[in-house]
Formats: sequence, C-alpha cells, structure tokens
Amino acid sequence: MKKQFKALALVLAILATTGCGSDQAKVSKETKAGQAEVVQTKETKVANVSTPKSGAIKVEEKDNRNYLIPQTLELKEQDKKEEVAEEIEDEANKEVVLAKETAIQQAPQEEVEQAIEQEVQQAPQEEIEQAIEQEVQQAPQEEIEQTIEQEVQEEIEQPIEEVEEQIELAEAATYENAVVSAPAAKKEVAVASPKEEDVEENIVEADNVSNGLTITSPSAEEVKAYWSNYESKATDTIDYYGLNLINPESKEAFASMPNADLNKFNLGAVSNTAQEDALHIVNTARFASGIKNELTVGKKQAQFAQAASMVNRLNLQVDHFPGLPAGANSDLVKYENATIGAANSNLSSGFNLLDSVLEYLKDDLGDENQAEVGHRRWVLNPQVSQVGLGQADEFNAMFVNNDNYAGENANTVYAYPGETAISEFYSEGSSLSLMFGENFDLTNAQVEVKDLETGEVNKESHVDESFKGNVKAITFGYGMNYQAGTKLQVKVTGVTKNGQDYPVEYTINYMSIR
Repeated sequence: MKKQFKALALVLAILATTGCGSDQAKVSKETKAGQAEVVQTKETKVANVSTPKSGAIKVEEKDNRNYLIPQTLELKEQDKKEEVAEEIEDEANKEVVLAKETAIQQAPQEEVEQAIEQEVQQAPQEEIEQAIEQEVQQAPQEEIEQTIEQEVQEEIEQPIEEVEEQIELAEAATYENAVVSAPAAKKEVAVASPKEEDVEENIVEADNVSNGLTITSPSAEEVKAYWSNYESKATDTIDYYGLNLINPESKEAFASMPNADLNKFNLGAVSNTAQEDALHIVNTARFASGIKNELTVGKKQAQFAQAASMVNRLNLQVDHFPGLPAGANSDLVKYENATIGAANSNLSSGFNLLDSVLEYLKDDLGDENQAEVGHRRWVLNPQVSQVGLGQADEFNAMFVNNDNYAGENANTVYAYPGETAISEFYSEGSSLSLMFGENFDLTNAQVEVKDLETGEVNKESHVDESFKGNVKAITFGYGMNYQAGTKLQVKVTGVTKNGQDYPVEYTINYMSIR
C-alpha cells in the first residue's frame, strides 16, 4: 500500500510539472484590466526631479521644468525582461517534456494501474492533498527524477500510447476527485502579430499608393477649415493659434479640482470640455496626415489618466511604473488605476493640458524621443478611438494605448508631417517620420530629404521597430526648416514588402493653421 501510494504521488508529481500549476513550469505573465496591459513589476526612473523624502508631501513642492519622459526608456526594458522570461519558460518546458517522456517510456504498467485504481478513486481527499504537498511541493526536482528511476527502471516497458492514455485518464479522475491548490493559468495578452488570415480581413484599404503612402493628406484649405470650424463649449477661453479654446488655467478645465495635500486630498478630474478641446488639437494633426477617425473621450480612460497624473504628482516624478507615494493610502489615491494609467499613457510635466498634447505630437524633447517618436505614434495610431486625459498640477497623462490591435495597420504607410503639414504643430527639435505596418521590411531603408527652396539635403535617418502605435517607423530630417511655405521633398528607398521593393516619395508642404 505504501509503495503504491508513493507511485501515485510520483505520477501526480509528473502531472503537476507539466504545467498544471507548477511554479517551475511557468513564468508570471502581465495582467489585464479592461483592455489595458498592466505591468505589475516596479521599475523606477527618476525624471529630472528629486525623489521625495518620506513623510507628508507638501503642495508647494513643484518642478516647473518641462519634461517629456521617453517611452522606450522603461517600456523597452520591460519588453526585454519579457523576452528573457519567455526564454526561461521555453527551457523549463523542454525539461518538463523530457522528464515526462522518460517517465512514460519506463513506467510500470501494472503498478501505475493499481495505484490509479486503488488509491486515486478510493483514497480520502485529505490523503491525496497530503501526498501532493509532501511529495510534490517539497521534494526537489532532482530527487523526484531519481526516485522515479529507482522505482520503475526494472519493470516491463509498455507502448507509449497506452501509458499516455492511462495517465490522461488518471489526470481526469484526479482533478474530478481532488482540488489542487494551484493558481489558475492566466490568459495570454493580445498578440500584436495576428495570424495571416486575420490580417487579410483587417487590411486598411489604400487611398492612394502611387507615391507609397496608403493614407494621404487633404488639402491645406480642408485642414484650415477642419481646425477653424470647431467651437469650444468653454466660456473662459484663450487664443490658441487663431482658435478660441478653453483657458487651461481656469476652473472650467476641471470637473473636480485636484488637491495633492494628503490631508485634504482630492483626485480630481479634467472636464469633458477641456478634454474635447485638447483632442481637437490632436484630431487636427491626424486629419492633416489623412487619418480619418477622430479620437473621443473615454470615461474609463480618463480615470486611468487622472490617477496616473496624481500619483506622479505625489511622487514628484514622471514614471511609467510609479511606486505608492509615501504616506498615501492606495485606495485613496486610486493606486491600481494609476499603475494601469501610467503604463499605458503618454506622460509629461511642466505643460498645461493643451500644450501637453501638442508636445506629444512634436516629440522633440531628448534624443530618444526625437529618434523614436513613440508618443507621436501612439497619438496618431489609426486604430485608436477612445482616449482620456488627466492632470494634477503640472503633471499630465494621456491614456492612449488601447490594447485591441488585430493587424489593421499591417499594410499601412502614413507620414507625420504628411503632405499637408501644420507649421505650428512642429518645432526645430522635431523629426520627420514615416510609419509602416508590420508587413514592411525597413532593414535597408535609406532616406533623402531636400529643401526645394534652399537645396539643403539631409540623408540621416533612424529606424525603430518597437511597434509603438502598432507600426514601425523611420525618423529623419531633423533640424530642417518647418516654416509656412517650406516644401521638403522626401525619397525613401530600400524598403521592401513581401520581398518586393516599396519606394516612397512625397512632398511636405508646410502651412500656417491661423
């Protein structure tokens, strides 16, 4: 009886190590809330401000410098960690499969059948749980393997198919009669690269591919009309490039005023009017590039963004993975929402609400932002529809990474600035950019930009395939003229699609939005 029961425990050990809850057979995954990936690991980055000391945080402590956190500093490091975790998981699974195959090839048929029939089906629940705890959870893997060899190496060998069938039956019977306290396997996050047939169903139809762009710009007159025909609902407004938009310093900017004093704490909320005015800036930029769908305010997205803004304000640092502020109650500051928001938002400090969204488009602060334009690519993603804005003092967030991509951008090519470019939405520190879907190979891409008035030529470029905004990108033309009336000719060679050359050539025409 003892020998048979031990054999049962060993069989259960094999089953446990094949992925039915064993910690050795899997690596922790990212969790999902709504449609947003939530990275639970904390990875602090100091964002040009000092880390707060423990104790109460005073309201007057502010950093008034403009700052835009490079997305890839932390998010790319997280991607690398995930790749390493996947490699570890693959190696662990290989070892488990090898151990299972070895056990199956050497397993004694009679003893396995007796153990399964006599002990699994008849043994009390308490005995099964004790056997699992003592023999599986405590025993080292090496000891389990040695015991298997000692117990079964002298028995007759059975065909692999028969033994596998017996073990499958035993697994079904065991889980029917015994509750194993192992964590449920977490659902996989949405995969950015869908199956080929799915991509074909979601191809973005090309408007015009004669110049390589599948999304083309409207005329300058149409862009001006789109910008000027908007009417803000605010009563307290300012002139923003010739258009009356909400005064971002007014009380109308908030539906509930934020207060970072923990003794009088209020999370706050940006008003719908303020969010709509800010989104008109973004939507005009999208329209000028030929992206037709408009961004709208999402209630949940706004809550995530506001929580992220407030926690960064309390920590006095812009961080995609913020820690719980010193002295703060996690429920009070909506810390869970803050971690979701921070990991899926464009973040900045030192800007008002309107200027913050414009800065995400310019993406001109710091070498990494200029080279990868990750904020811009998130904002311009043709498949994004609902976003949310948050602000706490000078700390801002724009929740924009809606994790619902299914290959829609796979064959898309669009530019920012596009053929019709808004001079006021650009700066001398901004890079030009071309975005490509995953079906394009940019390995050998080369770019030449020529100022048609001065004759200046720039051939410097940078390729980024981190898939921000669900596209790859080439950035180029850094430091070239962007004043109204400027015409820049762009020629791209070396890009391929399905093994065929895919040249891109177009002319950027800068205009004033006023």
